[in-house]
Amino acid sequence: MPVTHMNPVNGLRKSGSSAFQFPIDAKIVSMDDGVTETGPGEIGELAIRGPQIHGGATEMPEKTAHGAA
Repeated sequence: MPVTHMNPVNGLRKSGSSAFQFPIDAKIVSMDDGVTETGPGEIGELAIRGPQIHGGATEMPEKTAHGAA
């Protein structure tokens, strides 16, 4: 799993947060459908997209299709 968010090495750190994100698209989505964005304070799943994110299992389409990659 690539690094997508981090706190600064030197500087203010706030528990439960990340200071900045790397150049990716990121959002929190509903765990029910994986698409609908959640509101502030709601529990969800981090959905990320970017050049450093691998899209599936190499030469294993059946595992990619089932999310086992």
